[in-house]
Amino acid sequence: MKVPVDVTVHPVREAVRCLLVDQAGRALLARDDLQVGPWIGRRWWSSEQLRVSGAVVIPRALPGLLERIARGDLPDPDEDLGV
Repeated sequence: MKVPVDVTVHPVREAVRCLLVDQAGRALLARDDLQVGPWIGRRWWSSEQLRVSGAVVIPRALPGLLERIARGDLPDPDEDLGV
């Protein structure tokens, strides 16, 4: 008896993950429908603005991560920052 083979094709999600933080400790965030071109930035957000906005961001702990970076505590390259 033959066993069925799973031939489900999962979509490939190509993504670049980069966190841009300015000297004021704000992160540059953009939406998923970002069009690459000469202007890609959408808005700079402080950790406090993110907390009060209710915006859903990834990593979910981004406000705390921004505060950590502002203190000079940079994450290790292999550190899992969560989703």
